[in-house]
Amino acid sequence: MKKKLVTGLATVVLSTLAFNTNVFASNGDIDGNVFLLPNNEARDNAFFQTISVPRSWFAGYEQVEVSLLDAASGNVVSTILSGNNAQAQGYGAFTFRGVPDGTYRIRVAPVNSDGVEHVSIPALAINNSNNEYFFQDTLVSELIYVKNGEIVNAQGQIYDTNEYVEGIQAPQFSFAVVRRPWALDVATDIGSFLLTNGTATKEVNYFPGGVQTGVYSNRGYMAVLGALSLDTFGTAITSRGTSLVPPVLSDEEVRFGYSFLGWSIDESSLAAYPELAPFKYIPMEQRTEETLIRALSTEQVLSFGAKGDLKLHAEFTAPIHVVRFSTDLEKGKIEGQGTKTFVAYGNLTKLPELPVPTPEAGYEFVGWFVDLTTNTVPENVILGNNIVGNQVYYAKYRKIPVTQEISKNPVVLRLVEGDKEVKGLGIAGSSLTVTFKNGTSVETTVGQDGAWTVAVPEAAALVNGDNVSAVQIEEGKLRSSAVDGTVVKENVAPTTEVSTRFVDESGLDIANQEKGTKEVKTIKGYEFVRTVVDINGNTVHIYKQIVVPGAPTPENNTPVSSGDAPANMQTTTGRRVNGASRLPYTGTAETPVLFAGSVLSLFGLLFAWMKRK
Repeated sequence: MKKKLVTGLATVVLSTLAFNTNVFASNGDIDGNVFLLPNNEARDNAFFQTISVPRSWFAGYEQVEVSLLDAASGNVVSTILSGNNAQAQGYGAFTFRGVPDGTYRIRVAPVNSDGVEHVSIPALAINNSNNEYFFQDTLVSELIYVKNGEIVNAQGQIYDTNEYVEGIQAPQFSFAVVRRPWALDVATDIGSFLLTNGTATKEVNYFPGGVQTGVYSNRGYMAVLGALSLDTFGTAITSRGTSLVPPVLSDEEVRFGYSFLGWSIDESSLAAYPELAPFKYIPMEQRTEETLIRALSTEQVLSFGAKGDLKLHAEFTAPIHVVRFSTDLEKGKIEGQGTKTFVAYGNLTKLPELPVPTPEAGYEFVGWFVDLTTNTVPENVILGNNIVGNQVYYAKYRKIPVTQEISKNPVVLRLVEGDKEVKGLGIAGSSLTVTFKNGTSVETTVGQDGAWTVAVPEAAALVNGDNVSAVQIEEGKLRSSAVDGTVVKENVAPTTEVSTRFVDESGLDIANQEKGTKEVKTIKGYEFVRTVVDINGNTVHIYKQIVVPGAPTPENNTPVSSGDAPANMQTTTGRRVNGASRLPYTGTAETPVLFAGSVLSLFGLLFAWMKRK
């Protein structure tokens, strides 16, 4: 008795294209057909819908490779293309002629001659009401037995024995296929996809791919669950009644400045879409500041012809801000250069640190400012604010005032009415200018012995009571104060009370000042050097400290002083620093009647000269 083959369908897959193959054997020939469920039928009727496919929907499928296999060894006996060499009528037909006795299987290739893939539609999913074809469940048929040049048995379809039964017409074997349905997945690192139920997710599967099959009430069904080969993904999405939507950004991501760029291609999809390699997805952990992200628009993605599973990644871009710190190279450098640049990605980025300029000699760094007319911007403000645009900060410097020492005051010796010369003491090599009462000035240079002399101009003859001033300028120093001398009549005794001071070589008092003219005295720890007398008759005894070889130098020695001795310094603006200057070896304020200088070698000469006068 005859027994029909009934097979159960246990798996669910997605597919987009279907075809059917029919095999018929007679007189040593095996005939058959390959049937295709066209894309429009599959898309319009079976796309995400379970149906029993009517036989009438199928069309012959040509240019598909069909092979006759030896069942025992699995070797290929013969290979032909559907639509060629066909004794049976109809598109997609094929015939293997003169098949020897034996056991065989027929195998249909999973692609056509153009490389377009397809998958099998199981027999139970086909509404074959006339039972005119023996549909196969897979692309490889059941066993076929040929004896005496005729098919005597088709396993599970004619008889379940290998016995020869006369009068049984050889069956036709049908293969039904549908073009392969491909999966579509999307993923994102930024933002989230919102599902219809409001759920936020990082990945969405639009199509699982393949063909879904099942059995209900002893009837088989199938559904196509993907973008069919030769269809575009846009066609599949439209057929599903949906659209390819970018992710939704959170409030913080919006503040950051993200904007949707397009779609990149997952590496797993590049085997099927090698032409999209320039748009390969780069994982976030592999990206650097130099990474260039290329993306396809949604319109471009939807225009792709489906030829493999496709996974897309949503790509976003954020504003790139450049913060540059600049300096005037004549005043300072930033890490040895004129500029330092930071690149900030997004609007929520802060500077990690501020560069530290190295000022050139004579300058000090004050801070950063944003233009040449404004004050500096506090560093905590620069570091604390988010970078929301390109910015240039300029290094601001201040010129350090150059402090110069003031030249020591010169000494003007006693001026007597009728003298033809004005004499005095100063620092060897210094320039000296003497100004007379009538405004006449005479310049000279202090000799190497520390003495100077200028001739009195005829028009400026010295008269009792006249003032003569002298100013000294040492090399590299500012001019001294003007020292005045008053012309007196010859042999007129001083009208003020004289005094005697005891000082060290630096001008600090080492003993109390005494009234009148006193002789040299012994002071512990010091030895006498010389004595000088000014034009008013005041006596100054100069000592130097005794240093014992090998003995420690005394510290914190505090000489007796008639007053503090501020440094004899002045800024380049000419403003005196620390009040009135003091003579270098007296410690008293400079007056026209006191002498100053450090030309120690001339004091003996001065003393002798004063004695002669």
